[in-house]
Amino acid sequence: MFYSLIRLIVFIFCLLGVKTSLFTQKNFSKVYIGIEEHSSFGQTVREVNGEFMFASHLVEHGRLGSVSPAFTTIDGAGREIYQKLISYQDTSVFISKPNSLNILDDSFYSYVIMNTPDIDSLTHQSIGVLEVDPEGEVELLFHFQDSDHLYGNSMVCTSDSTLALYTSGADTQSMYYNSVSILNIRTGESTTRSYQGGYRSIGMGDIRALPDGELLLTFKTCQKEDLEFCRDIAVLQKIGADGEIVWTYESEESVKWSNNDQYPLALPLRNGDIALAWTLDTTVYNVGQEEWYDEGTATIFIIDENGNFKRETRITGRPLLMTNLELLTNGDILGMGMGALFTQTDGVRDNGAFAFRTTSDGDVIWERAFVDLQATDLNNQIFEDGLETPSGDLLFVGSRLLRDLGESIAYRAWVVKLGADGCFNPKNCGENLELITETVVATTSASRDPSRLEVAPNPASKQFSFSLPVSSTNSQRHFELLDVNGRMVRSEKIAGNTHTVAANNLSEGAYIVRVRSDTELFTAKVIVQKN
Repeated sequence: MFYSLIRLIVFIFCLLGVKTSLFTQKNFSKVYIGIEEHSSFGQTVREVNGEFMFASHLVEHGRLGSVSPAFTTIDGAGREIYQKLISYQDTSVFISKPNSLNILDDSFYSYVIMNTPDIDSLTHQSIGVLEVDPEGEVELLFHFQDSDHLYGNSMVCTSDSTLALYTSGADTQSMYYNSVSILNIRTGESTTRSYQGGYRSIGMGDIRALPDGELLLTFKTCQKEDLEFCRDIAVLQKIGADGEIVWTYESEESVKWSNNDQYPLALPLRNGDIALAWTLDTTVYNVGQEEWYDEGTATIFIIDENGNFKRETRITGRPLLMTNLELLTNGDILGMGMGALFTQTDGVRDNGAFAFRTTSDGDVIWERAFVDLQATDLNNQIFEDGLETPSGDLLFVGSRLLRDLGESIAYRAWVVKLGADGCFNPKNCGENLELITETVVATTSASRDPSRLEVAPNPASKQFSFSLPVSSTNSQRHFELLDVNGRMVRSEKIAGNTHTVAANNLSEGAYIVRVRSDTELFTAKVIVQKN
């Protein structure tokens, strides 16, 4: 009897261990090669029914004018499931910055910048939207070129059939402008509206969707005629559903000569406020007889729904280039980018990837730099984009240096999974710096999880459907829908492997779909967005 009891306890612990492994995954740090003899730069990532798709662009060594986009799907352990490489003859195609990848109707849409073979010239630069359907077929759904100086900034879903593309550029008279193009993916039709607003220049920026068809735009600008004394400021604008500017907020503090990679970011918060991320107060160091202006202190401004300043929080005392902001399910703000670790005497700066988490009021919960010690060069490690996984962990995509091509210096797309507390190693988590020593080259040994719950469309507006794995044969099941606080929203018995859920009366936000029986448990996350 005693030994039977011991065997029973061991069996229960083993069963719990198996069940736990289905829903939790160990933190990891992996690099992705894509194509040999190419550098790869991870740019943006999205969750698709429990898997993760990230977009990168591949640059052939010795041929800077040869650039191709790649789309890679990985499982929760970072193993490759699927990769799609796209090549356009005589055209270099760059993935735009974060918020440039969207999934609608099981197809994915990527905002890209397209250049002629002369990569050093901006002439004939254009922007486009690539559509890749579930069978892997590629179509250039949208192509836009109306100036010699054109930058594709970011793209956001405004409904289940429309995308809003944010562009900035200059016309033939060097008049700077920004514009928003609304693209209908069903018909391929688009409309474009430009905004000049009297600014001396308009640099890169960000776009975010608000309820009822409204938008947020951010960009940097310099209004002085004498560029030698010009300091960039951050501009945040709310655009109404009719396309008119509702209000404009301009930051009071600024940076001098910020580069193209440094631009303001916006994030709508649940209480109607807006987080505006920008960089203040430059650091100056001397190299020979010249002064070099580096990025300054990263700052989060909290702006109310009417465009009024409420408060600000400085994230870190070290220079930080911010690349993206994401809203977490509990309303916290997740930020990321590249932070300066120290500046050497010759002016060369060592950079590590950087991430931080704040409350919706901007109070810092944690901020941390991440350095991959297995990289050949500790410089230029960056997180470009990140998200929250269904389990509440954090997944980041970016790039770091790896000298694995002889004398050539190669960048590799880099994916890092952390806990919600920003720790890579929970047992030895640095207060402000995490040293990563376990980076491996990703493999293609993964296959889709047979226990995964399929949800579509996701995000959903009017309704969504979920499908159970074909291996599931239990006919007595219970469906539950919970909000992010664990509150039960719906509960009912269901039959069959496919079920449709009305979303009309659901508030916008994230929900957990849970289907259980006496012997099975399936979960997935669904996002509800209203048109």
